Amino acid sequence: MDRRILVVGDAFYPKLGGGERVIAESSGALRRRGHAIWILAGTDDPDLPLRQEWDGLHIVRYRFSPRNTLSLNLSGILGAARAVRQVLRRAGPFDLIHSHNVFAASGIRLCREARALPAVSTFHGPVHREFERSQAERALTGGVIRRALQPGFVPLYAKWLRTLQARVVRAGLCVVLSRYAGRVAQDVAPGYPSDRLRLVPGGVDLERFSPTLDRAAARSALGLPPEGPLLLTVRRLVPRMGVEALIDALGEVRSRYPTAHLIVGGSGPLEGALRGRASALGLIGSMSFPGLIPEDLLPRYYQSADLFVLPSLDLEGFGLVTLESLACGTPVLATRVGGSVEILDALDDAFLADEAVPACLAKAILRFLDDKWEGPPLRDRCRSFVADRYSWDLTAARLEAVYDEIA
Repeated sequence: MDRRILVVGDAFYPKLGGGERVIAESSGALRRRGHAIWILAGTDDPDLPLRQEWDGLHIVRYRFSPRNTLSLNLSGILGAARAVRQVLRRAGPFDLIHSHNVFAASGIRLCREARALPAVSTFHGPVHREFERSQAERALTGGVIRRALQPGFVPLYAKWLRTLQARVVRAGLCVVLSRYAGRVAQDVAPGYPSDRLRLVPGGVDLERFSPTLDRAAARSALGLPPEGPLLLTVRRLVPRMGVEALIDALGEVRSRYPTAHLIVGGSGPLEGALRGRASALGLIGSMSFPGLIPEDLLPRYYQSADLFVLPSLDLEGFGLVTLESLACGTPVLATRVGGSVEILDALDDAFLADEAVPACLAKAILRFLDDKWEGPPLRDRCRSFVADRYSWDLTAARLEAVYDEIA
């Protein structure tokens, strides 16, 4: 049954981070299966149009203010409330609402007409814990006033965020990308029944992320070393991603493989500290920091690498980068954290490091290099594993089953 679906997020094209990519790819796959999709998204960019057609999707934007945390969240809630009324009046009726963002979802709950529609939400992670982490990072570089306000403000605001997210989860069926994410969602919303959770893993664009027959040419095009083991990670550069431990592990790896090279793609508040760490360890010449890697270059980076490393310390709800790397034929080594375990354990338990500490990461990387897993059979197996289980069309089919249930 073809449906009219309103998808709600906090941002969308041209911003395509992990959450936005889930929205974009799953919505595109649903559209190709015959559904009409409207996407309600916030923006602080005055140059973006409030209405836009993109890849057959109808985008409606609302403005929010990023001046500070409070104004960002409240303007997101109120902006979504105003926008959903307009969308329902101009483009309705809809069969259901699928929300991907706590603040936007809280805003549409202020609209009586929106509350009357069947509700699905995707739980991407606990916003109160992300807030606490971000505030801790800012306190390190903030002034005296910021540090003085932290003890009183942060716990109260985090409690409010948790309450907001719990209400969103409880409003209908809750989609999670991994069983781990389902457990975290139930921690956020205590008492939410397991039989209302729906497991719908993310996917990967199998045409865009595909292997190459000439990996030397891929390296050359990116200006990367033509020889030697090439390790890659693509992360937001914040503490929970574990990049510090990976840099420390590189020193031990290079003691046996002197030509090993590590690429750290991404940006974030730790970028300067990570560069300093590499320099202090004498590794700056053995590493590349390309910053935020453009979308069109991501496949080539995956294709160039011998091994993708995901050294997460916490809150790895799923990990689209894992699927993208495997789809390019590049094996992934991850820590035993969150959704990574569910993906990689089904492929090969050897792709999981025991702990997110330098010694364990180095041991696992060296095991990979020493055993010479590298080669066409392994890369073909990585590609086939993802192609069989994680296409976006399969994600869309699973979402359709959820929609059939609730609508």
